[in-house]
Amino acid sequence: MTTKELLLGSFTFLVIACNNENKKSKHKKVITEKTGKRNLDTIFSNSENLKIENLKYEFNDFKFYHLTDTIYEDLTGDGQSEKISFEIEKKKSGVKIIDGKTKEITKIGMGNKFDEMGDDFGWVDTWGVTYDKIANEVLIKDSEIIGGRDVKLKNPSIILRKEDAGGGLVTFLESKYQWVHQAD
Repeated sequence: MTTKELLLGSFTFLVIACNNENKKSKHKKVITEKTGKRNLDTIFSNSENLKIENLKYEFNDFKFYHLTDTIYEDLTGDGQSEKISFEIEKKKSGVKIIDGKTKEITKIGMGNKFDEMGDDFGWVDTWGVTYDKIANEVLIKDSEIIGGRDVKLKNPSIILRKEDAGGGLVTFLESKYQWVHQAD
């Protein structure tokens, strides 16, 4: 056997072995699940499936995305979809929204303070969109929960969560993006 044949045989063996190992991978599985009115067809790891299960208790109609996904939804209700991405800028994470009509850029976090949530959303490990018309807001004063209230959502809203900690929504109300707190 020549060196060339030996190298070609070794390379072929490695390609076949890697391909078979990828087929056996249990880290990812395809799920098709009905979440409210929309079908959710995508690939999730087992831990991401758990996140979806947890969101089912809080939202009737939602779609979950990977943090690397770009979301296109009409958040402002003007008939044009915004381009929404989760990004890091100046070592701080957040949501970048490009208005579908005006092309104006809104940065939530990424070094820009947003309501009481500060300027860094690096804590977020789950995000998505809810199409619900009502969301429950947890009211906090001086670091203490003082109650809750229902908030009417006019348009799709961005879900930002930290597993086992909570989070909230970014929603467009009264001509601006606002935070609806949903954690204790």
